[in-house]
Amino acid sequence: MRPLRAPPRARATALDGSNPRRRFIEEFSTSNFLAVVGGKLVTPKSPSILPSCTKRVVMQAAADMGLEVVERPVPWDEVGSFEEVAACGTAVVLTPIQSITRGTETVRFGSFDTISKLYDAVTSIQVGAAPDPHGYTRIVPSSTRRVLSGP
Repeated sequence: MRPLRAPPRARATALDGSNPRRRFIEEFSTSNFLAVVGGKLVTPKSPSILPSCTKRVVMQAAADMGLEVVERPVPWDEVGSFEEVAACGTAVVLTPIQSITRGTETVRFGSFDTISKLYDAVTSIQVGAAPDPHGYTRIVPSSTRRVLSGP
């Protein structure tokens, strides 16, 4: 297992909050928000968050690993209790988040053990290195591959 680490040079992304007081976390500007705390994978639930195939696959991988998966409103006040935080999206699958800053308050996250295991589980299925018990992948016939990749 390759441990995930935050990039040496931090890259910023916005964390979106709901309602005028920004009391609840919604998602990052480019991806979904996931957190690990006490053996649970927690992700915000809100009608303003678009459904994400990648997030659903990660949530299933978490359940397969024995984590309790909880989709619910996530108040900002809870962020300090999270052990790990990640951004989840199609291109990156999971990106560890080293810190979140709101105003003058910065919350840091140091470990990405669970996020690393989830990343490995999902990407191993994607490349055919692990069984796909949920039927996410499809074999593409070679004739179709030629058409998709050009002449």
